[in-house]
Amino acid sequence: MQKYALIAVMLWTAGTAQAGEWKKVSSDDGITIYNREQAGSGVKEVKAVGTINAPHWVCKNVIDDEAHYKDFMPYTEASDVLKQAQDVKYVYQRISAPLVSERDYTLAIRNKSFRKPDGSIVYKKVWSLANAHGPKPKDGVVRLSTNEGYWVFEDAGNNKTHATYYVNTNPGGSLPSWVANAANTRAIPNLFEAVTTQSKKPQYRKTKPALPEGVDAPPTTMAPAPPK
Repeated sequence: MQKYALIAVMLWTAGTAQAGEWKKVSSDDGITIYNREQAGSGVKEVKAVGTINAPHWVCKNVIDDEAHYKDFMPYTEASDVLKQAQDVKYVYQRISAPLVSERDYTLAIRNKSFRKPDGSIVYKKVWSLANAHGPKPKDGVVRLSTNEGYWVFEDAGNNKTHATYYVNTNPGGSLPSWVANAANTRAIPNLFEAVTTQSKKPQYRKTKPALPEGVDAPPTTMAPAPPK
């Protein structure tokens, strides 16, 4: 009896070890998307890596412009910067996607950029849920209870960026898990496209973004004009 119990434990352990592995979902237009299971949730974490045709610090300027997300980020109905407190920015966002109720949430956003040993700068932006710092729930709008993630931008040479995007979110409401997983995956190429398109605008190419305290800033230079 103990023998069979030991075998069962070994099989269960092997299964749980594999559950958290990243699995490739798709690879198209230079963007590779992965997801992985989460314990206690049917909604999977999502990660994507790809190349953006713009300098990495320009990409960082684009995603730092939360006040204008409603003008260029997919399905963003509202994006309001509520306050900046030391190293954290609080931003309220409302999402209006087709065929489902609107979703909203407040995020705490932090700049975690750093300098690598070779001297190059990696621009990193992380966010976590901070609904207590935002407006109260609204009738007819689903309030998210999970939303965390990050963008990482690394210099890929030739004025290109190696970008990594990660998100762990659950749209909530009555959406089945498989619908949520499909929606989270399909949205990512549109995010990369939005950053690429917005990065061509001159206002994002004037000044390099600020680095966290304690990280020496690289020389400030204007990015070359995007190709026509």
